[in-house]
Formats: sequence, C-alpha cells, structure tokens
Amino acid sequence: MNFFKSSAPKPKKRDPKKNDKDQKKNDENKLTDVVFHQFQQKGQGTKKLDCQDTIAIIDSYPETFFFFAVLDGHGSSGREASTAASDNFQHYLMDKHLSSIPKLLTNKDRSNFLNNAFKNTEKKLRKSGIDYSNSGTCCVSVFIQGNNCTIANLGDSRAVLCRWTKDKLAVELSTDHKPTNKEEKARILKKGGKIEKMMYNNQPAGPYRVWADDEGPGIAMTRTLGDLQAKKIGLISEPDIKHIELKPGDRFIVMGSDGLWDVMTSAEVVGFVLKQCGSGIDGKPPANIEQAAQLLVKEARSRWEDNIKLNKSNEVGDLYGAKKAIDDISVVIGFLKFSDEEINLKDPYYPFMNRNEA
Repeated sequence: MNFFKSSAPKPKKRDPKKNDKDQKKNDENKLTDVVFHQFQQKGQGTKKLDCQDTIAIIDSYPETFFFFAVLDGHGSSGREASTAASDNFQHYLMDKHLSSIPKLLTNKDRSNFLNNAFKNTEKKLRKSGIDYSNSGTCCVSVFIQGNNCTIANLGDSRAVLCRWTKDKLAVELSTDHKPTNKEEKARILKKGGKIEKMMYNNQPAGPYRVWADDEGPGIAMTRTLGDLQAKKIGLISEPDIKHIELKPGDRFIVMGSDGLWDVMTSAEVVGFVLKQCGSGIDGKPPANIEQAAQLLVKEARSRWEDNIKLNKSNEVGDLYGAKKAIDDISVVIGFLKFSDEEINLKDPYYPFMNRNEA
C-alpha cells in the first residue's frame, strides 16, 4: 500500500492538431537533397608535376547521409596522401560502417564517429609503406545527416555556408589551423617546436611555419594527416569538429583547398557564386549551377596570375620564394534543397562583391 502522494506531474494530454502542425513544419524544413558540382586545376611551378588535391563525395545514400571533403596534399608524397586518405574515408563510411550511421542520433555520436574515421585514416597512412615523414594532407569534410551538419577539419582548407539573412551571408564552418592561432601555437611550443618564418635572402619571409630545427619541416599548418616527423613537435591529426543545423535559407556550402582562400575571402566566394548563378554579371544571364565550381576556380586562378603580373606572387599563400608559382585549386559546391522547393540562388538583396572592393 502506498501512503505517499506522487509528486510527479500529470501527463499532458496529446494535442493532435499541435502535433500535426509541428510535423508539417518539420516536413517543410527538411533537407531532401544536396546537389554537388566540383572542379580542380593544377597549379604551376618548377616542381609542380601534378595536382596534389583530392575531392571525395558520397551522395549514394540521400536518405541516410551525405559526405564530401577536400584533401590538400603537400610534400613529395602529397598526392599519394590525399588520394589514400580520400579512399579510406569512403571505405570507412560506405563499406565498414554504413549500417551504423542511422544510429548516430546526437552531435556527440557524430563527433565520435568522425573522430574515429580520422584516427583510422591516420593509422592507415602510418602502415601504408609510403614515406609520409614530411608529406601529408589537410582535410576539410562535411557530414550531413538529415538537417544536422557536422564539419570535421584539419589544416587550412575551408568550408563556408551561404546562409541567407540580412545580417550575415557567408558563415565559415571551419577554422584554419595556422601557426598564428593562439591555441595551436601554444601546443606547438609546449612540444618543443618553433614558430618562425622561413629565411629568404637572409630576411624572414612568407607565413609563419612550424620548425623542429633549421632544416625543417617548415610546415605552414598545425594539423594534418601524415607529416609523421612533425607529430613529435605538436602537429596533430585530431580534427576540429563543429555542428550546425541546416535550414531553409541555407543555399549552398562551398569547400575549397587553400589555393582558393589565399586569393578570395569567404564573403567574396559566396558573393561570387550568388552573382554568377543568381543574377548573372555584365548583363549576361545567370550561369547554371553546374558551372559554378568551374567559374569559381577560374576566377581564383586569374587572381593568382594577376599577382604574378604585379610581382606580388611572393605575398600570396605559403609558396614564398617560388617565382611565378600558383597553388592547386580545388572546389566542390553542395547546393542544398529543402522539401519540394527548387534550388534558388535569387534573393531580393545581397551584396555584390567585386575585386576592387576586396
């Protein structure tokens, strides 16, 4: 017999009208598809033999997830590193753990899942038999499950979301891991590494880099896959993971290697895509979204070439000292589609960025 009155609140009666309204709202806000377009262009330089960037896209399971990534290799085995890492990510998601993806119900679940994917990829590189002592790859990746978007990034490639509001247009989804970053710098110094610029004509030049000694490695990033020697002085392969909920008004996600971001800001990139595909330029009709990635790469390449003409090539990116050098440029754009709405890049207002205003 129970002599105590329960203090638990009485269950609320179900309001079928409210629940139906909420369900209708969820259905209207649901992300139903991501349409991908990509383009790459090899850089130029005395030692530039091939493009070291690799793009990975998984869109075969739209009801379950989308995954896309840009991997920017560097060093003598950079191409092998970016290709191997891309292959491993795709194998990890599609072959080994496809059945477990629907069970990822929280942001913590998704963080752990992607962390393990990066750990597994680093492990594969270490055991590959290829010398990754001073070679490796950056990687920025986006994992979309329903309206949940998880960004896992290491290095200086970047992902940016076009979110339509009057206050903010370009939302950076990743953080560049540079030696000038306060937290990154502290970790390197604690492990005995040095943060200095390289010496060029007896003068410090170019971006800050990570060094163990005067010989190297001189790497301009603080997180990578591979670069095994630099792991002794604070480089790590643990990705920086962020979460964001996608919603109507989010138009597309642009992801690119640093060859893009070295010459264009995040706002310029988003504005360029909207301007080209939303309204057209110079009186021309809007370009098809199929052309967006190619047009963006072409624009970035022209800016690199302009810097060479103006003798400013040494001021761009981390290629200091390499005359007339141009970095590889890789771009993938994921256009977001919600419920039954068509992809629409036309808006009543957005800032038109041009090169003279940058």
